Order: sequence, then C-alpha cells, then structure tokens
Amino acid sequence: MALNMVCHGTGLQIVIPMWDGYDSSKVTQVLKKHWVQHYGWPEMVIHDQGTEFMGHVFQDAMAAQGILTVPIDSQSPWQNGKPRELEAPSNYNYGTWTRNAT
Repeated sequence: MALNMVCHGTGLQIVIPMWDGYDSSKVTQVLKKHWVQHYGWPEMVIHDQGTEFMGHVFQDAMAAQGILTVPIDSQSPWQNGKPRELEAPSNYNYGTWTRNAT
C-alpha cells in the first residue's frame, strides 16, 4: 500500500509506501512529513471516501489549516484526476493536492 500525492498545478507526484497499513492519523503524518514540510499546505485536497481521508484526524488537520477537502463519489475513481491518469497501481490510496502558483 502507498499514499499517492499529486499536485494538480505542477504535476508533482510523490508516492510514499505505507507498509504497516494506514489510517487517518498515519495519512496525516505522511502528508505533513513528505509534502507540507517541503511544499507547504495545499489549498484543497481531493480524495476518495476511505476512512483514512474521512477520519476525524485527517479532516480536523485540514480544517485547522483552512484546507478545503473534496471527497469524490465512491464509484467514480476517475474524479480523482491525475493519480488515475498516471496509472498508479490500484492498491494505492489517492489524494490530490491543489496549490496556487504564486
């Protein structure tokens, strides 16, 4: 399993293996360590409806930063956009980040 993060603005993709499983807390930690630390907080996160994204730890962390979270329809993985276009393996968790280039 892995967390696949893609910036819609730049096309930057980061895939982080999550060998010991994932939950809302772990996904939040991975986002902070591998994305926020280097690129700052995104303005919007588009994600599937998995508990790792819908869980209160992830949602609370996004709300605390004023980040809009947009869950895709449960039977419409193509709505996640770039991660699917990049043909990442189906056992990846998908989150896409959007940040204005300023």
